[in-house]
Amino acid sequence: MESKDALATALTAALGAPITELTRLTAGASMESWAFQAADRPLILRRAPGGATDASGLGAISLSTEAATIDAARCAGVCAPDVVHVFAPDAPIGAGYVMNRLPGEALPPRLFRDSGLAPVLDALPERLAREMAAIHAVPTDSLPDLPHLGARALIAEYRKPYAALGQRRPVYELAFAWLEENCPERYDPPVLVHGDFRMGNLLIDHTGLTAVLDWELCHLGDPHQDLAYICAPSWRFGRREKTVGGIGALEPFLDAYEAASGHSVDRARFDVWRVLTTLFWGSACMSMLNAWRDGHERTVERAAIGRRISEVEIDLLLLLEELEAVESVPLPNIVAPATRPDGGPTSLAEMITALSEWNEGEVTANSQGRARFQSRIAANLLGQLAREASMGRDFAFAARDRLKALRMGEGALNDGLADGSVDWRGGPVWDHLRLSTVERLMIDQPRYPGLMDAQTRWFAT
Repeated sequence: MESKDALATALTAALGAPITELTRLTAGASMESWAFQAADRPLILRRAPGGATDASGLGAISLSTEAATIDAARCAGVCAPDVVHVFAPDAPIGAGYVMNRLPGEALPPRLFRDSGLAPVLDALPERLAREMAAIHAVPTDSLPDLPHLGARALIAEYRKPYAALGQRRPVYELAFAWLEENCPERYDPPVLVHGDFRMGNLLIDHTGLTAVLDWELCHLGDPHQDLAYICAPSWRFGRREKTVGGIGALEPFLDAYEAASGHSVDRARFDVWRVLTTLFWGSACMSMLNAWRDGHERTVERAAIGRRISEVEIDLLLLLEELEAVESVPLPNIVAPATRPDGGPTSLAEMITALSEWNEGEVTANSQGRARFQSRIAANLLGQLAREASMGRDFAFAARDRLKALRMGEGALNDGLADGSVDWRGGPVWDHLRLSTVERLMIDQPRYPGLMDAQTRWFAT
């Protein structure tokens, strides 16, 4: 990756003003964002990771197309930033664009901690419903050439990183099969869909919404996608009881959208999109992990994010349980295996503990900005390794014994879920899916709110 000086030089040449305070922002899973000043003007550079020639990932459009869409949306009255410069893919710093840096905070944990923002957040769902309606009303003839992505096309798109993962997983097999069976017909006429409308991509201050950001997944399609997306469990940031982005209830939000847009929400179509948009994050995590494995983006974030696909598995099971009215019997409580003391040379668990203590005491404590952020990700990875060493073998044996009792191997289970020949709606198969997903998440992300939700619902007290 080029130096900050090279970025500053390219920005100075493009904008005709000296660049100061150039800082890489930690936010952004799929794109780089840099804050800086051009003379006295606060701006943001958004570009492909590492100065690549353009965006990559699930459904991503080119950065020049993204910039043109933002401009068209802003001109139509959408709350979006002003794009001031677009870098072509062959630019020295790669593809990207520069936009105004508007006031506000996007990171949900910071927003939720600010008690002064509580009244703003309480009123925000209705405001977001109006903004979403405005996006869907942007004249399509004012937009650049955008892909038309309906539900069926996105199902096929999300299958690609799953296939590239190289491992079949029963819950994903089930979810893809359910979606194929329930997939709605093409929405006509298609509208502009943001595709990533959620907390984290919305700038908010004490006046309310100041900007809708991150338009890389925008396309023509079904407005129900945006409505469902902000309700996906992954985008509630620990506040699962508030269905809409961790800030509000579902029914008032949908009512506000219907009032602002003049269109009714088709609840059956919305439910399918709930499953599909929940599954999206799992596929996106797979895509980013595959990019790390391919050597395209060798960052610690990309390696770590592959373990988040189990979060989506538990969210999918909880959602399908609700939509299919599955009767779930209480499960026996899972007792995590105790750590076994080892003698002799330094054990695996002891090596992981030593690395964790060093990372926390020497790296995290003496770092700031992006380096501190990456050190915390490394700490999460080390925690996963420790739990894998402690629990992984016993959980694998338990899963093997359950499959043996079902008289099927893992391949047969996957095949049966994929083709519908295995009945998963209750009974031993459903119990195995629930237990396996909980066990995996106890290793990968034991503090994930979905795990706590599942434990409350599924296990005997």
